Amino acid sequence: MKAVLNWGTVLVYAGIIMVACRVTSDDDGGTATLSLAKFENGEISGWNANPEANPKAKNGIAAFNASDMLDMVNGGAPAYTAKGMLEGFEQNMIKGEQLYKSWVMDFGTEAHAKEMYDSKVQEFSNEDSTGSYPIAKAFVRSSDYGYDGYAIFGRYMVVLWLDGFGANLSEAKNKTIEFLQTIEMKLKELKLI
Repeated sequence: MKAVLNWGTVLVYAGIIMVACRVTSDDDGGTATLSLAKFENGEISGWNANPEANPKAKNGIAAFNASDMLDMVNGGAPAYTAKGMLEGFEQNMIKGEQLYKSWVMDFGTEAHAKEMYDSKVQEFSNEDSTGSYPIAKAFVRSSDYGYDGYAIFGRYMVVLWLDGFGANLSEAKNKTIEFLQTIEMKLKELKLI
């Protein structure tokens, strides 16, 4: 009987330790997990980290939350935080003269992310089809020397900017769509969506 009680005690303690480890290591979509959706150097042919684009970034990546996003974004952060943006990361990459910048943001709920995304759809009435997503999920728009992309993947919203493409805007559009598709794939692989 004493042996059964000893084994029972050991199993209870083991269970408590396992639950404690899961609680302390489960990010539930937190920045640490979300930042795994970043691009590695060379993952998209020829594109590498651009650490000079953001002095606060480490190897082209800078995590942020609702309070410190204000320090990173010139005047635009309140629009995101007011709609529920909790945390995210910025990534900057470069390929020759071409530049890539993205924000991958967690809004906590799909409803909050959709509200922010819908505000961008309304703001930019000249949106362009991505060819692979319905407008309810993603759109791209031409900028001066590249393309901007906006997408919603569950509770996550992605905003990205490509620049330095000059007159070759079709390449910029195709690359924007490729980046959006790859980010979605990464979020799926991480089981975040």
